[in-house]
Amino acid sequence: MDVILRGGTLPRALMCQPEDPAIGRRLLSELGLSLEQPLLGLIPNYRCVEEGVTPLSDPTQYHRHLRRVVSWAEENGHQVVGISHMVGTDQDRALLNDLNIPIVRSDIPSSVRSVIANLDAAVCSRYHGLVNCLVHGVPPISLGWHHKYSGLMELFDLRDFDHPIEHDEGELVARLDSLFATRGQLEQHLRKKVDEARSEIQGCMRSVSLNIGSGSAVLMDPIVIDDTGIETLAQHRPTRFQKALRRIKRSLS
Repeated sequence: MDVILRGGTLPRALMCQPEDPAIGRRLLSELGLSLEQPLLGLIPNYRCVEEGVTPLSDPTQYHRHLRRVVSWAEENGHQVVGISHMVGTDQDRALLNDLNIPIVRSDIPSSVRSVIANLDAAVCSRYHGLVNCLVHGVPPISLGWHHKYSGLMELFDLRDFDHPIEHDEGELVARLDSLFATRGQLEQHLRKKVDEARSEIQGCMRSVSLNIGSGSAVLMDPIVIDDTGIETLAQHRPTRFQKALRRIKRSLS
């Protein structure tokens, strides 16, 4: 469940603390990757090619985007690693198999987050993958199929790095160039914005507790089953928190 604020919607997973990068370093080392060289993460989403979901008339355009990211990294002397941010299924990994890049195959959420903690930057098509990049101070390019990606990038003042999948590959290359050219400043910017977002979420959650009174409740996202923000195929279960957040949203409108 996301937290609804006057300026937009913030994912609760932003409250997660960064993961210890040690496990991620080991997994990357096992793939033959070195942290002495810039490392770009590539996090795909099968919904970008799913019939009836993708906005693309030609879903192969998404495959071309992924291939262009890999070729850009190679041309610039960077390493690239494929990461599935949806555990319990190979649907996202299937998009990486033809790219001839190392792929992290762990289904342990904390291990996936630990790998992200070691990235220098990421191109990400998973919403909560973007969130985990933000939490770990990893500058991301959003390669999204839905307006919620643009909304999140807008909230963090990262509009220049929002690349809807309908846009052309030339724009994506320009964004990659700009991302790596300003990576140091972006890392500082992300730390500041994440701290601000956490303060806003804490304030909103205090309001929630006042609205639902005493008693226990579990805050769940429709496709997130744990506080790490790793996607899974879990079914959505309404909660008392959701009803309280709807009341808060109405009061803020």
